[in-house]
Amino acid sequence: MTKSLRLGVALRLDEAGDIEEVLVDGFALTEGSPRGFVEILTPASAEKARLFLERIRSERAAFDWELTVSYAGRLTVLTFSGRLQDDGTIVVVGGRSARDIERMYDDLLRINNEQANLLRSTVLELSSMKRRPTETIDEMMELNNELASLQRELARQNVTLERLNQQKNQLLGMVAHDLRNPLGVVAGYARTMMEGLAGPTTERQQRFLERIARTSEHMLRMVDDLVDLSSIESGRVELERRELDLAAMLADAVALNRVLAERKGIAIELDVAETLMVAADGGKLRQVVDNLLSNAVKYSHEATTVRVEARVTDPVVQVSVEDQGQGIPEAELARLFEPFGRTSVKGTAGEKSTGLGLAIVKRILEAHDGTIEVQSEVGVGSTFRFTLPLAPDVEAP
Repeated sequence: MTKSLRLGVALRLDEAGDIEEVLVDGFALTEGSPRGFVEILTPASAEKARLFLERIRSERAAFDWELTVSYAGRLTVLTFSGRLQDDGTIVVVGGRSARDIERMYDDLLRINNEQANLLRSTVLELSSMKRRPTETIDEMMELNNELASLQRELARQNVTLERLNQQKNQLLGMVAHDLRNPLGVVAGYARTMMEGLAGPTTERQQRFLERIARTSEHMLRMVDDLVDLSSIESGRVELERRELDLAAMLADAVALNRVLAERKGIAIELDVAETLMVAADGGKLRQVVDNLLSNAVKYSHEATTVRVEARVTDPVVQVSVEDQGQGIPEAELARLFEPFGRTSVKGTAGEKSTGLGLAIVKRILEAHDGTIEVQSEVGVGSTFRFTLPLAPDVEAP
Protein backbone atom coordinates (compact mmCIF):
# COMPACT_ATOMS: atom_id res chain seq x y z
CA MET A 1 0.00 0.00 0.00
CA THR A 2 1.38 3.43 -0.98
CA LYS A 3 2.00 6.15 1.60
CA SER A 4 -0.99 8.25 0.44
CA LEU A 5 -3.33 5.28 0.91
CA ARG A 6 -1.95 4.55 4.37
CA LEU A 7 -2.93 8.12 5.35
CA GLY A 8 -6.39 8.05 3.81
CA VAL A 9 -9.78 6.39 3.87
CA ALA A 10 -11.98 5.26 0.97
CA LEU A 11 -15.40 3.67 1.45
CA ARG A 12 -18.21 2.44 -0.78
CA LEU A 13 -21.63 3.28 0.71
CA ASP A 14 -25.15 2.31 -0.24
CA GLU A 15 -27.81 4.91 -1.01
CA ALA A 16 -28.67 5.29 2.69
CA GLY A 17 -25.03 5.95 3.66
CA ASP A 18 -24.33 2.54 5.17
CA ILE A 19 -20.89 1.05 4.53
CA GLU A 20 -20.86 -1.66 1.84
CA GLU A 21 -17.13 -2.01 1.30
CA VAL A 22 -13.95 -0.67 2.90
CA LEU A 23 -11.57 0.16 0.04
CA VAL A 24 -8.86 1.86 2.13
CA ASP A 25 -8.69 2.61 5.85
CA GLY A 26 -5.35 4.09 6.85
CA PHE A 27 -6.90 5.65 9.96
CA ALA A 28 -8.50 2.44 11.31
CA LEU A 29 -11.88 4.20 11.39
CA THR A 30 -13.86 1.07 10.53
CA GLU A 31 -12.52 -1.07 13.35
CA GLY A 32 -15.49 -2.38 15.28
CA SER A 33 -17.51 -2.62 12.04
CA PRO A 34 -19.58 0.59 12.20
CA ARG A 35 -22.74 0.35 10.16
CA GLY A 36 -22.82 3.78 8.53
CA PHE A 37 -20.48 6.53 7.36
CA VAL A 38 -21.77 8.90 10.04
CA GLU A 39 -20.71 6.46 12.77
CA ILE A 40 -16.98 6.72 11.90
CA LEU A 41 -17.12 10.45 12.75
CA THR A 42 -17.41 12.32 16.03
CA PRO A 43 -20.98 13.17 17.15
CA ALA A 44 -20.31 16.88 16.50
CA SER A 45 -19.82 16.16 12.79
CA ALA A 46 -22.85 13.88 12.39
CA GLU A 47 -25.30 16.48 11.07
CA LYS A 48 -22.72 17.98 8.73
CA ALA A 49 -21.96 14.48 7.42
CA ARG A 50 -25.63 13.98 6.59
CA LEU A 51 -25.59 17.25 4.62
CA PHE A 52 -22.42 16.06 2.87
CA LEU A 53 -24.13 12.83 1.75
CA GLU A 54 -27.23 14.76 0.70
CA ARG A 55 -25.06 17.06 -1.44
CA ILE A 56 -23.56 13.99 -3.16
CA ARG A 57 -27.03 12.54 -3.84
CA SER A 58 -28.42 15.80 -5.24
CA GLU A 59 -25.37 17.02 -7.21
CA ARG A 60 -23.60 13.65 -7.84
CA ALA A 61 -20.40 14.90 -6.17
CA ALA A 62 -19.12 16.92 -3.21
CA PHE A 63 -15.59 18.06 -2.45
CA ASP A 64 -13.44 19.34 0.45
CA TRP A 65 -15.86 18.89 3.35
CA GLU A 66 -14.06 19.03 6.71
CA LEU A 67 -15.30 16.39 9.18
CA THR A 68 -13.81 15.32 12.51
CA VAL A 69 -12.74 11.77 13.40
CA SER A 70 -11.04 10.20 16.39
CA TYR A 71 -7.60 8.91 15.39
CA ALA A 72 -4.87 7.64 17.74
CA GLY A 73 -6.79 9.00 20.72
CA ARG A 74 -7.00 12.52 19.31
CA LEU A 75 -9.60 14.50 17.39
CA THR A 76 -8.43 14.88 13.79
CA VAL A 77 -10.03 16.95 11.02
CA LEU A 78 -10.10 15.15 7.66
CA THR A 79 -11.11 16.53 4.28
CA PHE A 80 -13.72 14.35 2.53
CA SER A 81 -14.89 14.21 -1.06
CA GLY A 82 -17.43 11.85 -2.60
CA ARG A 83 -19.09 10.75 -5.83
CA LEU A 84 -22.39 9.10 -6.75
CA GLN A 85 -21.76 6.05 -8.92
CA ASP A 86 -23.99 4.97 -11.81
CA ASP A 87 -25.21 2.00 -9.77
CA GLY A 88 -26.49 4.31 -7.02
CA THR A 89 -23.68 3.61 -4.55
CA ILE A 90 -21.52 6.39 -3.10
CA VAL A 91 -17.71 6.34 -2.97
CA VAL A 92 -16.28 8.57 -0.23
CA VAL A 93 -12.57 9.44 -0.02
CA GLY A 94 -10.92 11.23 2.92
CA GLY A 95 -7.48 12.56 3.78
CA ARG A 96 -5.75 15.22 5.83
CA SER A 97 -6.02 17.73 2.96
CA ALA A 98 -7.46 18.19 -0.53
CA ARG A 99 -3.98 17.47 -1.94
CA ASP A 100 -3.94 14.11 -0.16
CA ILE A 101 -7.25 13.29 -1.84
CA GLU A 102 -5.79 14.14 -5.26
CA ARG A 103 -2.88 11.77 -4.61
CA MET A 104 -5.32 9.08 -3.46
CA TYR A 105 -7.31 9.45 -6.69
CA ASP A 106 -4.10 8.90 -8.66
CA ASP A 107 -3.09 5.85 -6.62
CA LEU A 108 -6.56 4.31 -6.70
CA LEU A 109 -6.80 4.78 -10.46
CA ARG A 110 -3.30 3.29 -10.89
CA ILE A 111 -4.37 0.27 -8.85
CA ASN A 112 -7.41 -0.11 -11.10
CA ASN A 113 -5.11 -0.11 -14.14
CA GLU A 114 -2.91 -2.81 -12.58
CA GLN A 115 -6.02 -4.85 -11.99
CA ALA A 116 -7.05 -4.25 -15.61
CA ASN A 117 -3.63 -5.45 -16.84
CA LEU A 118 -3.98 -8.60 -14.77
CA LEU A 119 -7.42 -9.12 -16.31
CA ARG A 120 -5.93 -8.56 -19.78
CA SER A 121 -3.26 -11.24 -19.34
CA THR A 122 -5.85 -13.69 -18.05
CA VAL A 123 -8.21 -13.02 -20.95
CA LEU A 124 -5.31 -13.37 -23.40
CA GLU A 125 -4.47 -16.82 -22.03
CA LEU A 126 -8.09 -17.91 -22.31
CA SER A 127 -8.43 -16.47 -25.82
CA SER A 128 -5.29 -18.26 -27.02
CA MET A 129 -6.70 -21.52 -25.70
CA LYS A 130 -9.80 -20.86 -27.76
CA ARG A 131 -7.72 -19.48 -30.69
CA ARG A 132 -9.45 -16.08 -30.64
CA PRO A 133 -7.74 -12.90 -31.89
CA THR A 134 -6.48 -10.46 -29.23
CA GLU A 135 -6.85 -7.22 -31.20
CA THR A 136 -10.23 -6.41 -29.63
CA ILE A 137 -8.84 -7.01 -26.16
CA ASP A 138 -5.84 -4.73 -26.88
CA GLU A 139 -8.17 -1.97 -28.09
CA MET A 140 -10.32 -2.30 -24.98
CA MET A 141 -7.31 -2.02 -22.68
CA GLU A 142 -5.99 0.99 -24.58
CA LEU A 143 -9.36 2.69 -24.22
CA ASN A 144 -9.37 1.75 -20.53
CA ASN A 145 -5.97 3.44 -20.05
CA GLU A 146 -7.18 6.58 -21.85
CA LEU A 147 -10.31 6.62 -19.72
CA ALA A 148 -8.22 6.32 -16.55
CA SER A 149 -6.13 9.33 -17.65
CA LEU A 150 -9.27 11.34 -18.30
CA GLN A 151 -10.65 10.34 -14.91
CA ARG A 152 -7.49 11.57 -13.20
CA GLU A 153 -7.69 14.90 -15.04
CA LEU A 154 -11.40 15.24 -14.30
CA ALA A 155 -10.78 14.54 -10.62
CA ARG A 156 -8.10 17.24 -10.50
CA GLN A 157 -10.34 19.74 -12.29
CA ASN A 158 -13.28 18.97 -9.99
CA VAL A 159 -11.13 19.50 -6.91
CA THR A 160 -9.90 22.81 -8.35
CA LEU A 161 -13.44 23.96 -9.19
CA GLU A 162 -14.75 23.02 -5.76
CA ARG A 163 -11.84 24.87 -4.13
CA LEU A 164 -12.64 27.97 -6.21
CA ASN A 165 -16.29 27.68 -5.19
CA GLN A 166 -15.27 27.49 -1.54
CA GLN A 167 -13.07 30.57 -1.96
CA LYS A 168 -15.97 32.38 -3.63
CA ASN A 169 -18.23 31.59 -0.68
CA GLN A 170 -15.56 32.73 1.79
CA LEU A 171 -15.10 35.98 -0.13
CA LEU A 172 -18.85 36.60 -0.18
CA GLY A 173 -18.98 36.00 3.56
CA MET A 174 -16.12 38.42 4.27
CA VAL A 175 -17.46 41.14 1.96
CA ALA A 176 -20.97 40.82 3.37
CA HIS A 177 -19.67 40.97 6.93
CA ASP A 178 -17.66 44.13 6.20
CA LEU A 179 -20.67 45.80 4.50
CA ARG A 180 -23.22 45.04 7.22
CA ASN A 181 -22.04 47.58 9.83
CA PRO A 182 -21.66 50.65 7.55
CA LEU A 183 -25.02 49.97 5.89
CA GLY A 184 -26.65 49.74 9.31
CA VAL A 185 -25.08 53.07 10.27
CA VAL A 186 -26.35 54.75 7.08
CA ALA A 187 -29.89 53.49 7.64
CA GLY A 188 -29.78 54.46 11.34
CA TYR A 189 -28.61 58.02 10.67
CA ALA A 190 -31.21 58.47 7.91
CA ARG A 191 -34.04 57.39 10.24
CA THR A 192 -32.66 59.62 13.01
CA MET A 193 -32.68 62.66 10.73
CA MET A 194 -36.20 61.83 9.52
CA GLU A 195 -37.40 61.89 13.13
CA GLY A 196 -35.96 65.39 13.56
CA LEU A 197 -33.43 64.37 16.21
CA ALA A 198 -30.63 66.08 14.25
CA GLY A 199 -32.63 69.25 13.56
CA PRO A 200 -35.55 70.24 11.33
CA THR A 201 -35.73 69.03 7.71
CA THR A 202 -37.78 70.14 4.73
CA GLU A 203 -40.37 67.97 3.00
CA ARG A 204 -37.97 67.48 0.08
CA GLN A 205 -35.17 66.42 2.44
CA GLN A 206 -37.57 63.97 4.12
CA ARG A 207 -38.21 62.30 0.74
CA PHE A 208 -34.47 62.02 0.12
CA LEU A 209 -33.87 60.60 3.58
CA GLU A 210 -36.69 58.07 3.16
CA ARG A 211 -35.13 56.90 -0.11
CA ILE A 212 -31.69 56.60 1.54
CA ALA A 213 -33.13 54.64 4.48
CA ARG A 214 -35.17 52.24 2.32
CA THR A 215 -32.30 51.60 -0.12
CA SER A 216 -29.72 50.96 2.62
CA GLU A 217 -32.15 48.68 4.51
CA HIS A 218 -32.76 46.71 1.29
CA MET A 219 -28.99 46.36 0.80
CA LEU A 220 -28.65 45.27 4.43
CA ARG A 221 -31.23 42.51 3.86
CA MET A 222 -29.33 41.43 0.74
CA VAL A 223 -26.08 41.29 2.74
CA ASP A 224 -27.74 39.13 5.40
CA ASP A 225 -29.11 36.82 2.69
CA LEU A 226 -25.66 36.55 1.08
CA VAL A 227 -24.12 35.56 4.43
CA ASP A 228 -26.81 32.90 4.95
CA LEU A 229 -26.50 31.51 1.43
CA SER A 230 -22.69 31.39 1.45
CA SER A 231 -22.76 29.56 4.79
CA ILE A 232 -25.29 27.01 3.53
CA GLU A 233 -23.52 26.48 0.19
CA SER A 234 -20.18 25.84 1.91
CA GLY A 235 -21.70 23.27 4.29
CA ARG A 236 -20.94 25.30 7.41
CA VAL A 237 -24.51 25.42 8.73
CA GLU A 238 -24.97 23.47 11.95
CA LEU A 239 -28.61 22.92 12.87
CA GLU A 240 -29.55 23.15 16.55
CA ARG A 241 -32.50 20.76 16.49
CA ARG A 242 -34.84 20.82 19.45
CA GLU A 243 -38.42 19.75 20.01
CA LEU A 244 -40.47 22.72 18.83
CA ASP A 245 -44.18 23.58 18.92
CA LEU A 246 -44.72 24.56 15.30
CA ALA A 247 -48.28 25.75 15.99
CA ALA A 248 -47.07 28.31 18.55
CA MET A 249 -44.30 29.49 16.24
CA LEU A 250 -46.72 29.94 13.34
CA ALA A 251 -49.09 31.93 15.55
CA ASP A 252 -46.25 34.24 16.62
CA ALA A 253 -45.04 34.71 13.03
CA VAL A 254 -48.56 35.47 11.79
CA ALA A 255 -49.07 38.04 14.57
CA LEU A 256 -45.88 39.87 13.61
CA ASN A 257 -46.52 39.81 9.86
CA ARG A 258 -50.16 40.77 10.34
CA VAL A 259 -49.02 44.24 11.47
CA LEU A 260 -47.14 44.70 8.17
CA ALA A 261 -50.01 43.23 6.14
CA GLU A 262 -52.58 45.62 7.65
CA ARG A 263 -50.67 48.56 6.20
CA LYS A 264 -51.61 47.21 2.75
CA GLY A 265 -55.14 46.24 3.76
CA ILE A 266 -54.31 42.51 3.62
CA ALA A 267 -55.72 40.00 6.13
CA ILE A 268 -53.80 36.94 7.36
CA GLU A 269 -55.79 33.92 8.58
CA LEU A 270 -54.32 31.00 10.53
CA ASP A 271 -55.78 27.49 10.65
CA VAL A 272 -53.64 25.15 12.74
CA ALA A 273 -54.00 22.48 15.42
CA GLU A 274 -53.36 23.47 19.02
CA THR A 275 -50.04 21.63 19.16
CA LEU A 276 -47.74 20.43 16.39
CA MET A 277 -44.40 19.12 17.65
CA VAL A 278 -41.44 18.92 15.26
CA ALA A 279 -37.69 18.47 15.76
CA ALA A 280 -36.15 21.57 14.19
CA ASP A 281 -33.83 24.54 14.53
CA GLY A 282 -36.26 27.21 15.74
CA GLY A 283 -34.34 30.18 14.35
CA LYS A 284 -33.87 28.66 10.92
CA LEU A 285 -37.48 27.49 10.71
CA ARG A 286 -38.75 30.94 11.72
CA GLN A 287 -36.65 32.35 8.87
CA VAL A 288 -38.51 30.03 6.48
CA VAL A 289 -41.98 31.03 7.72
CA ASP A 290 -41.22 34.78 7.80
CA ASN A 291 -39.89 34.66 4.25
CA LEU A 292 -43.00 32.89 2.89
CA LEU A 293 -45.36 35.22 4.77
CA SER A 294 -43.55 38.41 3.76
CA ASN A 295 -43.53 37.25 0.12
CA ALA A 296 -47.27 36.56 0.24
CA VAL A 297 -47.91 40.08 1.56
CA LYS A 298 -45.39 41.66 -0.82
CA TYR A 299 -47.04 40.29 -3.97
CA SER A 300 -50.71 40.54 -2.86
CA HIS A 301 -53.17 43.31 -3.68
CA GLU A 302 -55.11 45.39 -1.19
CA ALA A 303 -58.25 43.82 0.37
CA THR A 304 -57.08 40.23 -0.20
CA THR A 305 -56.38 37.40 2.25
CA VAL A 306 -53.31 35.30 3.00
CA ARG A 307 -54.20 31.92 4.53
CA VAL A 308 -51.77 29.80 6.59
CA GLU A 309 -52.64 26.16 7.32
CA ALA A 310 -50.79 23.35 9.06
CA ARG A 311 -51.85 19.70 8.98
CA VAL A 312 -50.33 16.42 10.14
CA THR A 313 -49.98 13.82 7.40
CA ASP A 314 -48.04 11.01 9.06
CA PRO A 315 -45.06 11.00 9.18
CA VAL A 316 -44.79 14.72 8.34
CA VAL A 317 -46.34 18.10 9.07
CA GLN A 318 -47.46 20.02 6.00
CA VAL A 319 -47.63 23.82 6.15
CA SER A 320 -49.16 25.90 3.36
CA VAL A 321 -49.10 29.66 2.75
CA GLU A 322 -51.76 30.65 0.22
CA ASP A 323 -52.24 34.15 -1.18
CA GLN A 324 -54.67 35.82 -3.59
CA GLY A 325 -51.92 37.76 -5.30
CA GLN A 326 -50.68 38.18 -8.84
CA GLY A 327 -49.51 34.60 -9.37
CA ILE A 328 -46.30 33.49 -11.10
CA PRO A 329 -46.02 32.57 -14.81
CA GLU A 330 -45.57 28.82 -15.23
CA ALA A 331 -42.39 29.25 -17.28
CA GLU A 332 -40.73 31.03 -14.35
CA LEU A 333 -41.55 28.49 -11.62
CA ALA A 334 -38.54 26.25 -12.41
CA ARG A 335 -35.98 28.91 -11.36
CA LEU A 336 -37.94 30.14 -8.36
CA PHE A 337 -35.74 28.37 -5.77
CA GLU A 338 -32.42 29.18 -7.45
CA PRO A 339 -30.11 31.94 -6.11
CA PHE A 340 -31.07 35.27 -7.71
CA GLY A 341 -33.98 33.50 -9.39
CA ARG A 342 -36.19 36.59 -9.68
CA THR A 343 -39.46 36.47 -11.60
CA SER A 344 -41.25 39.11 -13.64
CA VAL A 345 -43.73 39.65 -10.77
CA LYS A 346 -43.19 42.89 -8.82
CA GLY A 347 -44.25 43.87 -5.31
CA THR A 348 -47.67 45.56 -5.34
CA ALA A 349 -46.32 48.49 -3.26
CA GLY A 350 -42.97 48.69 -5.03
CA GLU A 351 -41.18 46.36 -2.59
CA LYS A 352 -37.84 45.03 -3.78
CA SER A 353 -36.52 41.47 -3.71
CA THR A 354 -32.96 40.18 -3.27
CA GLY A 355 -33.73 36.99 -5.23
CA LEU A 356 -32.11 34.90 -2.48
CA GLY A 357 -34.89 34.28 0.03
CA LEU A 358 -36.52 31.21 -1.54
CA ALA A 359 -33.14 29.64 -2.33
CA ILE A 360 -32.28 29.90 1.39
CA VAL A 361 -35.73 28.57 2.35
CA LYS A 362 -35.28 25.48 0.16
CA ARG A 363 -31.81 24.69 1.54
CA ILE A 364 -32.92 25.14 5.16
CA LEU A 365 -35.86 22.76 4.65
CA GLU A 366 -33.68 20.19 2.88
CA ALA A 367 -31.26 20.31 5.81
CA HIS A 368 -34.27 19.40 8.02
CA ASP A 369 -35.15 16.47 5.70
CA GLY A 370 -38.13 18.51 4.51
CA THR A 371 -39.49 19.54 1.10
CA ILE A 372 -41.08 22.59 -0.51
CA GLU A 373 -43.24 23.03 -3.61
CA VAL A 374 -45.30 25.78 -5.21
CA GLN A 375 -48.53 25.96 -7.18
CA SER A 376 -49.40 29.22 -8.89
CA GLU A 377 -51.81 30.68 -11.43
CA VAL A 378 -51.46 34.14 -12.91
CA GLY A 379 -54.27 36.41 -11.70
CA VAL A 380 -55.38 33.92 -9.02
CA GLY A 381 -52.49 33.57 -6.55
CA SER A 382 -49.82 31.22 -5.28
CA THR A 383 -49.60 28.48 -2.66
CA PHE A 384 -46.29 27.41 -1.14
CA ARG A 385 -46.30 24.09 0.75
CA PHE A 386 -43.48 22.70 2.85
CA THR A 387 -43.15 19.56 4.94
CA LEU A 388 -41.18 18.68 8.06
CA PRO A 389 -40.79 15.33 9.84
CA LEU A 390 -42.76 14.98 13.04
CA ALA A 391 -40.84 14.93 16.29
CA PRO A 392 -40.08 11.38 17.56
CA ASP A 393 -42.96 9.66 19.33
CA VAL A 394 -45.53 12.08 17.82
CA GLU A 395 -48.35 10.37 15.95
CA ALA A 396 -50.85 11.82 13.53
CA PRO A 397 -54.28 12.39 15.13
